[in-house]
Amino acid sequence: MNGSRYRFSLMIGLALVLSFGAAGCSKKNETATTTGSSAPTTTAKGGTGTTVKATTDSKKAGGMCGVWPPAATGEPSAMKQADSAGFFVWQDVTGWHLRARGTTSKEPFKGTIRGSRDMTSVKESPVGGGTKVELKGNVVTFEIPASADLKGFDLVAGCAVDQLQFALLVGSNPAPADAIFVGAQGKAVNAVFIEQKVT
Repeated sequence: MNGSRYRFSLMIGLALVLSFGAAGCSKKNETATTTGSSAPTTTAKGGTGTTVKATTDSKKAGGMCGVWPPAATGEPSAMKQADSAGFFVWQDVTGWHLRARGTTSKEPFKGTIRGSRDMTSVKESPVGGGTKVELKGNVVTFEIPASADLKGFDLVAGCAVDQLQFALLVGSNPAPADAIFVGAQGKAVNAVFIEQKVT
């Protein structure tokens, strides 16, 4: 009788040990799975956070197919001043933009933009503003009537283009440097200038 009780107690003990052991293994596996599925996708430094931030910066500076100079990014602040005349050039995630405004001169704003490769598309903005703009291959030619209102066009250069050369005229003369504003900081440049992708 005692032998039977002993064997019964031993079997119960083994069953409890096996039960706790299995639960422990299951918990470890659950922890490992949880850790794997909740790994951070962004971090302040390094890891996947670096990749995500680079992607975001690329979009701000011109898209996933290269980064244009940060100095050319964002609308020129001078463009918001109604008495500020000249060319206003900038780029953002949608492409390149050129506007012109003449407060005193009656001469049209003219010029060309030449890309390193064939470009994608160009569109007058605002539509019906009287701007003449045409894209043939890698060259945009345009003429914008002198007006107190902002007029111009929007240009999608395309991923293959890594350089743009601007040549800007007022009438038949090179535009003065102080009448050309590029990017949010309103940096004045020469009548002929080049924008090159930095990556």
